[in-house]
Amino acid sequence: MEGPGHTPADGPDPGAGGTSELVWAGDSAHLRVSGEVDLSNAHTVFESAATIEAQSLTVDLSEVTFMDSSGLAALIEAMKDLSAVHVLVKAGSRVERLLDVSGLNEHLNFTLVE
Repeated sequence: MEGPGHTPADGPDPGAGGTSELVWAGDSAHLRVSGEVDLSNAHTVFESAATIEAQSLTVDLSEVTFMDSSGLAALIEAMKDLSAVHVLVKAGSRVERLLDVSGLNEHLNFTLVE
């Protein structure tokens, strides 16, 4: 379990520019993801979320410019053991479209942001 504060999760080579930062507030964690999330970096970008022991997690994807199915799979893997996950997605983005096409928008607790 990571402690309070900020934890960069982009590693030494984030691939196509995808990065993430994990921020703690009490028993809750907020994972901010930005850039492109694809096969080259998906697991690295979401690895910090897979190891946390938080009561709740907010995954902010509002700054993600591109995500493919490997990014989606890594997100699902990271969230599988968490009981309360909320996802923020930029309205009209490629990520919103990916969630819609995959059907995950019906199963995720998510909010569209401007």
